[in-house]
Amino acid sequence: MNKKMLSTLMALMLALVMVMGGLLAAMAETTATVEPTAETTAEPEPTVYDANKVYVTINDVSITVGDITKIYNELLYNYSSYGYDVSTESTQQQIFSMAISYAVQNELVRQHAAELGVAITDEDKAEAQTSFDTAIANYEASLLSGNENPTDEDKAKAHEETLAVAESEGFTLEYLIDNTLLNKAYEAMVKDVTVTDEELAVTDEDVKAHYDEIVASEKESYANDFANYEMMSKLAPYYGQSAPIYVPAGVRGVKHILLAVSDELKTAYQDAQASLEEALDETVAVEGTEATTEPSNEGVKTIEAIEAEIVASVQATVDEIMAKFNAGTSFDELVKEYNTDPGMSTEPQLSQGYYLHLDAQWYDKAFQKAAFEQLEKIGDISAPVVGQSGVHILYYAMDIPEGAPELTAEAMETYKAEMVAEKQENLLYDKQNTAMSEQLTAWEAASTITYAE
Repeated sequence: MNKKMLSTLMALMLALVMVMGGLLAAMAETTATVEPTAETTAEPEPTVYDANKVYVTINDVSITVGDITKIYNELLYNYSSYGYDVSTESTQQQIFSMAISYAVQNELVRQHAAELGVAITDEDKAEAQTSFDTAIANYEASLLSGNENPTDEDKAKAHEETLAVAESEGFTLEYLIDNTLLNKAYEAMVKDVTVTDEELAVTDEDVKAHYDEIVASEKESYANDFANYEMMSKLAPYYGQSAPIYVPAGVRGVKHILLAVSDELKTAYQDAQASLEEALDETVAVEGTEATTEPSNEGVKTIEAIEAEIVASVQATVDEIMAKFNAGTSFDELVKEYNTDPGMSTEPQLSQGYYLHLDAQWYDKAFQKAAFEQLEKIGDISAPVVGQSGVHILYYAMDIPEGAPELTAEAMETYKAEMVAEKQENLLYDKQNTAMSEQLTAWEAASTITYAE
């Protein structure tokens, strides 16, 4: 679990203000009152399960079981929202123990907010009012979502039910204002915490060691698993991550020229291909008998006829490309002149081509097959190949070396900037946690805290 999620201090500083409309609904669904046991927490446990029962007093200010349960429900919702299993009793006990700590910390912060120069302004109150009204309106809307033409009576009933849920959960304007005060106070506690340039220093040796660790880790993951390498290469950009730098053995760089064909021909080919694959699935014999994987002659002829028609539609362009290539025009120049695939204008395809491997799974089957059946050596060019996107002319550009590239000066600066940013985030986070922990510990030591018997 991420330490940022686990921290009882930073999580409280930034995560307790949950004022979106969905919260109210979620709280209504996850509400529960769980009492701690002697096994999971050192604090005395209440003997009466009463929301109004005082659980602990801090400098004569009382915190009730209901106050703690409210925080517990917020934490329960947060953890479940992140996909954690909060259904077990032991997990609930741990979360309840966290809620107790939060409740005590919150009250200490309230009592010292003025010392931090924190106060609620009229603007804070207005923002809290807007948040409250929005939450109420969203919850009311959810109650009426299945009613296309709600009557005034329906709306009044939804409003009444919403206010009842809000009241039962303690979701009030005062609650939101209090959370605003807490967040401002926690921010004030760490506003002067900084990280120095000396603490952020990253040397070239640090970068090289970091790079070597990445390469070693990726080698272990991808050396014998191209499918995993390919998947991570394709998905990394969607998750804001860097693509793998270690390349498994057996990868070749294949460039191509994609020639567009009419939508009518493309659709005819795609439909025929889908029908053929469906027919293949249907001819597979039941378990225990010999499997038949040969397609019908009629299906093959249909595909071949459509492919021939597609190639014929671009034959003049194909002949022109082949003539120029045979006359010495580089394939890269031909790509610039004839290609319609935007992917060939970006790296690494632009300089190296697409990374093809016998175990590749993300490419058009016709493209993948031709890359290895028609291209034997670097510099080979294929005959026209019909695929899902049009007609391809493939070119064997290079063999991609196994392993990771040398760490260039430019790459080193990029890694160094990333390492500094990560170091700054982690150091600032740790120092803020330390500052808050020390301040809370000092306040607690100077306070009179009494738990109910």
